[in-house]
Amino acid sequence: MASQRKDIDSGIRRSAMDLSLEGMDVFSFGITRGAECVTELSEHFGLKPDGDRLYTFHQANLMLNETIRRKLGLTSAQCPYCLQEYGNTSSASIPLALVSQCRERLQDEIVDHVACGFGVGASWGAVHFTTDHIVVPEIVEV
Repeated sequence: MASQRKDIDSGIRRSAMDLSLEGMDVFSFGITRGAECVTELSEHFGLKPDGDRLYTFHQANLMLNETIRRKLGLTSAQCPYCLQEYGNTSSASIPLALVSQCRERLQDEIVDHVACGFGVGASWGAVHFTTDHIVVPEIVEV
């Protein structure tokens, strides 16, 4: 039996089976929980926001990421973005940002990282890791 659909707004019809997100609530969750998660991780490992460490966030949207960056007191140079080239690529956004924006550095240096993902379903997580002259293949677009 088909779910009964109802008008929500002009041109918008939904049933109880349709997924609906409240954009401002999602944005608020991202800027709050993303920043808190990185702060908790940094406190646990005694990490200071200064230095050459890279902070890579899920590439949800530029305004959200810039808000998190500023809340954490990070510089633009510490936070690589690939939104301008690829948009929101879901779970691939963190490695894609690193590979597309930091390829030479990752290959030539030992790099300290903090990465933070957050998204739909009110999920989030952060990780602290170090790379040491890793092999970074070229991006292949199909």
